[in-house]
Amino acid sequence: MPNEQDWKFSGSAGMGKCPIDYQPIACNGVDVRRLMYTMPTSFYKGKDILEATFAVRVAHIYNATPEDEPVRLYRVGGKNFGISSSTDWGNTDTLWDSHIMTVDKAVSPVSCSSAPNLRFESGKSGALTQELQAAATGSWTQMTFGLRAAGEGDLHEWKRMCGNAVLEVTYNRPPAKVSMKEMWTSPGGVCATSTGAVRSQHVDELPKLLVIPHDPDHSRDEAEPVKVRFRVEWTDKNGKEQQYEKDTSYSSPTGATFEHKIKVPKGKPAIPENGKVYWSAAVYDKATWGPWSWEGDSAVRCEFVMDRNVPGKPDVDSKEFPEDKSGELGVGETGTFTFSPNLGDKFDNDVSRYSYDFTKDTAAPKNITPSSPTAPVSVQFTPPAIGTVVLEVTSYDAANNPSAPAVYSFVVKEGKSVAGQWNLGDDPLPSAEGRHVKDESDNSRAATVGAGVSFTTKDGPGGTADRAAHLDGTAGAYLSTDSPVVDTAKGFSVSAWVRPTALDKDGVVVSQDGAGEPGFTLGYDAVAKNWSFGVPANDVESLGEWRATVTTSATCKDSTTKPVCPNEWVHLTGTYDPANGQLQLYVNGELKKTVARQSTWSARGALQIGRSVAKYGYSRNFTGDIAEVRAYDRLTPAAEIKSMLTVKPARKGYWPLDTVASGTSPDLVGGRALTLGGGATLFQQKPEEVVEGPYPLVTSMGEQGAVPGGDLVLADNGYAATSSAPVSADGSFTVAARVRVAAESDTTDQTLFALTGTKTNRFLVRYTKYTADNPYGHWELVVPGSDNTAATALTIPDDQAGDPTLDGGQHIAVVYDGLTKRLRLYVDGQLADADNASKHKIGYWAAGGGLQIGRAKSGTGWADHLSGEVDDIRIYTGAADAVAVGWMAERLAQPDL
Repeated sequence: MPNEQDWKFSGSAGMGKCPIDYQPIACNGVDVRRLMYTMPTSFYKGKDILEATFAVRVAHIYNATPEDEPVRLYRVGGKNFGISSSTDWGNTDTLWDSHIMTVDKAVSPVSCSSAPNLRFESGKSGALTQELQAAATGSWTQMTFGLRAAGEGDLHEWKRMCGNAVLEVTYNRPPAKVSMKEMWTSPGGVCATSTGAVRSQHVDELPKLLVIPHDPDHSRDEAEPVKVRFRVEWTDKNGKEQQYEKDTSYSSPTGATFEHKIKVPKGKPAIPENGKVYWSAAVYDKATWGPWSWEGDSAVRCEFVMDRNVPGKPDVDSKEFPEDKSGELGVGETGTFTFSPNLGDKFDNDVSRYSYDFTKDTAAPKNITPSSPTAPVSVQFTPPAIGTVVLEVTSYDAANNPSAPAVYSFVVKEGKSVAGQWNLGDDPLPSAEGRHVKDESDNSRAATVGAGVSFTTKDGPGGTADRAAHLDGTAGAYLSTDSPVVDTAKGFSVSAWVRPTALDKDGVVVSQDGAGEPGFTLGYDAVAKNWSFGVPANDVESLGEWRATVTTSATCKDSTTKPVCPNEWVHLTGTYDPANGQLQLYVNGELKKTVARQSTWSARGALQIGRSVAKYGYSRNFTGDIAEVRAYDRLTPAAEIKSMLTVKPARKGYWPLDTVASGTSPDLVGGRALTLGGGATLFQQKPEEVVEGPYPLVTSMGEQGAVPGGDLVLADNGYAATSSAPVSADGSFTVAARVRVAAESDTTDQTLFALTGTKTNRFLVRYTKYTADNPYGHWELVVPGSDNTAATALTIPDDQAGDPTLDGGQHIAVVYDGLTKRLRLYVDGQLADADNASKHKIGYWAAGGGLQIGRAKSGTGWADHLSGEVDDIRIYTGAADAVAVGWMAERLAQPDL
């Protein structure tokens, strides 16, 4: 029928010749039916499509016994064509002009929640793959596929297909063009051109070519191998253009250096003296070649000149950062590099200065003068980030003639974890010496709590989901370790969240004891009326101090550059950089002041929170709230300091699950609704049930008491999911929900929630099945090390007795602190596997899929469905402390938490 259509059908719909005489109601008078599905394709723009599969679920067939009956797949319409409520047979009949493929097989019917049973699979050269490649190349936003029976007059080809068809695509993004900033020669230096800022260097030997490739499909934790092709070009002595190409072996591209030592192939003319040599590079990932390094708007190649009359390159050495590999130190730790003349070269016996430059250093190249022409010199460098760093060193003689630059590359590993961390969000623990709070780092430096400290502040820097300690400004307002945490003569950093409640006197937030003076102080200066970070000139006699103090003329009413304002949370960080001899003070992640430190000494006493030492005792006790105090025995770079601001919890999603509309339950914070699928329903209380029951897992409250609420009910492979990730989970996060399991199972694990990546789950929490060896199930948190189905996973089991099938169920929370890299599982507010909590650390990778409730990703499908009820789902960026998790575990709804 020309005007017949069934827009957005639910369940399944027919395809082929409908058996009107057998199913007149289902056919509704329509003789032949076709199905169309519109799929989004914007994501594939610019990608290389390797394989594609269009898959559907056949829910009904005409024959009692499955037989081979052909189904044809078409592309319907052209670029960006999509179906709508006005689409019908009459206005699309002529658009079925691109037949993709036909599948002729016997298909047994399945439910619409099962795995697809009819698959149109296409390899690299297949028609479906080519259609999607054309869409990716042409920047299509959507493509419409059509299914029809091969014989539309044959009743035996009648089928009913489900509406939840899927398009499975394997794609590859070409490797990135190699940046000229990450191409260099040794000897020689960074890529030079005739027209660029770095002009072509003269070298006295055929150099080694080095590049750092990048592949957008690879991360630090998951890297498939790539290879680099080098091309070398020159003009021989007869004026003829020559070139050769050489491929490296395959290796991981994650920050690694690929190299090729120039060697003219046998039979090729040699590179002449004073001849200019051009070189370039391209990357291959076993699927696609990336562009040549010279491709683009400015088509220029790297170059150098062979000139054996220039002085030889200097020698460079470092114990802490050995060449071409990772050494003893990492990010934020200071290493020493020694330069010396190449005494084997006759031109290197009159060196007057060295010029050097680190690629990770934003400053201009620096110069250093040796004590004599043949004497070595040393410089210090503190790397701000992981990865390969290239150091270029050039020596100059008395006539200011430069040598070829020495190129020294080294690998910087991840910086040491925090040396001490006191969140001050949990209630203190009793001990023989009094109260103490635990150290969240691996060093177990507990801090004793003074009498002037309370833990009643319920609105920490993260809001109502956070907590802090309050110091009353008296002599008892302090927390103290029993040993030093940092070496104040070397690089170190300290930070804290602070909220002053009184500004009439000095208030020290963090310090470390020396013999008569503190090794440093970070806090409030009442004279300057601003924040200050200072280090005394020496330990015994007070000869002044080197102090970085913020200055501003703004008022608390100003929206920017505020001074210190009472009752406002501020994040403070003080750092000492020994390589540059600088003290730096950061406020809310922004560098506010830098001063030189002219003398160094080590304070070997305890770390103090809320006070500082003097010759006559302790003083300058802080009045106000303090949270998340951290100390590092290394420099924390600016980017890392900014990341500290994200650790405090910030709510990104909250689903009270009290209402449902059009199959979705709203997110009251982030706008990502949970879409219900399979056998998922929402229980909604009637007014009379508020008192008499049945009850949801979490009671909703109004001004007059309890009000009708609801919760998510999962059965028959039911689930709920968001369309995108509320958090990426590659930094700090918190996820929590209350759950009741309908019954324990001996056949399957049951997933409460999971956040998905491309191939597997970023993390999942499940209730395990019981077995003969494990007669009781338990909750466990599973975190794969990378987005790979074969990745090794960290598993944290709940070792506490509890029954999730009882009325009210149990509360589950997952907390990850990105700074300490520590992961925690809480069950009913109690830390699971507490004895091993310090060992539960994970690496970085970001989730790209939605939040799943009641199921987990398994290959290309879903598994481990939960039967039961779920309520009060919430998710935060930042790590909630144990007290906040305890609040979440309450059975009375807390919509503002």
